[in-house]
Amino acid sequence: MRPTPLRLRRSIIGLVLCALMTCGAAPPTVGRPPVEWLRKFARPFATCEPGGTDRDLAPLRAVVGDARVVALGEVSSGTHEFFQMKRRIVEYLATHMGFTLFAIEENMPDAYRVNEYVLDGRGDPKALLAGIARRRRTQEFLSFVEWMREFNRSGRGRLQFLGFDMLGSTDSASAAVTRFVARAEPAYLDSVTHAYRLVATAPRQESRAAGARGLFPASVAAGHKIRFSGWIRTENVHDGSAALWLRGDASRKNVVGGTTRDVSGTTPWTPYDFTLDIPDSISTIRFGCMLEGSGMAWFDSLAVEIDGIPFAGNESLDLTMERTDRPVGMDISVSKGGAYAIDLDSTTVFAGKRSLRIRRVAPDAPPATATWPEASAASTRVLEHLEAGRDRLVSSSAPADVDRAILNARTIAQMSDVNVGPAGKREDIMAENVARMLDQAAPGSRIVLWEQNLRLARRVSLGARLAGRYGREMVVIGFAFHEGSYNAVAAGDPPGEQLAKPSSPGSLEWACHSTGIPRFILDLRSAAADPGASGWLAQPLPMRNFAFEAIPEPIPVGQYYDALIYFDHTTPSKSLP
Repeated sequence: MRPTPLRLRRSIIGLVLCALMTCGAAPPTVGRPPVEWLRKFARPFATCEPGGTDRDLAPLRAVVGDARVVALGEVSSGTHEFFQMKRRIVEYLATHMGFTLFAIEENMPDAYRVNEYVLDGRGDPKALLAGIARRRRTQEFLSFVEWMREFNRSGRGRLQFLGFDMLGSTDSASAAVTRFVARAEPAYLDSVTHAYRLVATAPRQESRAAGARGLFPASVAAGHKIRFSGWIRTENVHDGSAALWLRGDASRKNVVGGTTRDVSGTTPWTPYDFTLDIPDSISTIRFGCMLEGSGMAWFDSLAVEIDGIPFAGNESLDLTMERTDRPVGMDISVSKGGAYAIDLDSTTVFAGKRSLRIRRVAPDAPPATATWPEASAASTRVLEHLEAGRDRLVSSSAPADVDRAILNARTIAQMSDVNVGPAGKREDIMAENVARMLDQAAPGSRIVLWEQNLRLARRVSLGARLAGRYGREMVVIGFAFHEGSYNAVAAGDPPGEQLAKPSSPGSLEWACHSTGIPRFILDLRSAAADPGASGWLAQPLPMRNFAFEAIPEPIPVGQYYDALIYFDHTTPSKSLP
């Protein structure tokens, strides 16, 4: 089973935050970048590739200092240079600075199995990686895990591989706890069976909506009236509706948005539209077609008018969907084997040769017979029982078996708790898991975290919670690049090389590119002594959060990250077969 966090009935907000295609809007104006300051404080390193001398990473000592937590971000999970440089940093921290814990956003039991390999050599690392997130199933990450095993085997140190997430299937975790209790404490088996029956019959996680989504050039529409229209046909749409939507954001916050009225049931081709006044402050406009619930919907003849003048499209965006056999400028990726399919249909059209079709292909889930609050309370009681009885249980079972049962029980209880909510509960729990790792380790232990930039940034998500707990004992290192390519790991599509547009003037990456230094480490905190540099980093500054972004949202970079790893050029990671 997987989690089903509570959501508003309309899932537009969740959809429009997904990965989107790029467009040609201009980034917002920011202060002149302090290129000379960047050249002065940038610390070039020789290579991202491991295996040679690590003397070029000596600047990390000053960056990390006495921090207990080092958080390594990334802009893309499909970039060779990011994988390799993060590995080099972990190697350096484990070899020279006493770091003994490595943690990643993976389901805790899945990571536990990888940890058994890196500590004791149990299992096949390639097979173990098949059980973790697809974006990390790369040759680079496999080589990193194999290096961890060799590091531990050599006696040079001890580095654990841990997960701090609870999401993912809990079926195997439930079965593992049940088997352990049946053997170690059969009198408690009925309570475990009852608790996990509630978890199994709580509302299933399933996608309840899917859509095609794109990015509209904000510079064209900002300060104007925009009308979004199209024709929609539906067949047996129920438990939801079909719609067009559009929203405008400024500084990562939704400012304006609209949607057509709900369309459900079976309806013929019908025109729909809505009009919005787009403020001057808008930096990003996202739009799309959506089907929520079951059934099938077709969308055709999409059009945008700006102050009554039709938008003709550009090389990056084709609203007619007639240019190729895939929409140009709209992302239609869905989970492989998931509940929905999105394609262009030549058999049902309003005009031209194709329409966009969104359909639910999975059967509806059976009705739930338990609630998540019930499941959460019962699974938490199981966890608390095992934790309270650990000393008693280890008298008749191996300590490792007891601890593994507790870990599995904790995963189930946390997953259930996330489903109860509120929003942000997952990040709260992940931060607690990281803290537990440090608290349960030997005094003075230090941990390296590996995730995306925004997940670890000091002002948002998990990073904000950890920063509140550890303050300056945590160092957050963001990653950035100017141009190159990356391995796309879009849901529903096989990995493949994608080109990233070069950064734009005014962005952080463009300023780094202007130094002429191909790769470097930069301690952003050193800007405090330079008013021009500190002011530049404190203002909202465009910086890519994802490799596909050509027009990134402005963020206060100096408040998000303590240091930066920059590459002028990147290449794709190598996916495992």
